Amino acid sequence: MELCRPLAMLSLASYRRRGGVTWRGWDSAAFKLGSLYAALRLPTPGREECGELVSVTLAKPEPNPGDLIEIFRPLYRHWAIYVGDGYVIHLAPPSEIAGAGAASIMSALTDKAIVKKELLYDVAGRDKYQVNNKHDNEYTPLPINKIIKQAEELVGQEVLYRLTSENCEHFVNELRYGVARSDQFKI
Repeated sequence: MELCRPLAMLSLASYRRRGGVTWRGWDSAAFKLGSLYAALRLPTPGREECGELVSVTLAKPEPNPGDLIEIFRPLYRHWAIYVGDGYVIHLAPPSEIAGAGAASIMSALTDKAIVKKELLYDVAGRDKYQVNNKHDNEYTPLPINKIIKQAEELVGQEVLYRLTSENCEHFVNELRYGVARSDQFKI
């Protein structure tokens, strides 16, 4: 139903529908009024059809298109580029499962990768993430429309993958700055 669909990536809310089914999603109404309505045990305005508001957790504001997203996996940092509407484009070895965390480190032993477009929420999984445009003072970012166009054109392609010279960080830095660079692995 239309009113239950996520509106913006501002807060993560859980709704319990009649029959015990729980739905979790990003919800701007919950961000603005969710805490107040939950405390008063009132339904959130415009969400009556979704059921009872169970919990609200404050989340990060949505990144800007072209932003580099650093995802803190247990043993390394995964990188993606934000393209809007909750989606990122990232370079992932074929065996990597979104949100796989430490298990995906084994996929780095391959020499091929797939360019994927997935929801940031799914790619990060339970791992923390942040916007990190750390080279903006050293390199001028390319125009946002060029970054997005280049990234979108690569989705679905299989590319060469090397942990030390052509990894996910090299990939997103080349899209944003035109310079393939990784601070995790320096030769």
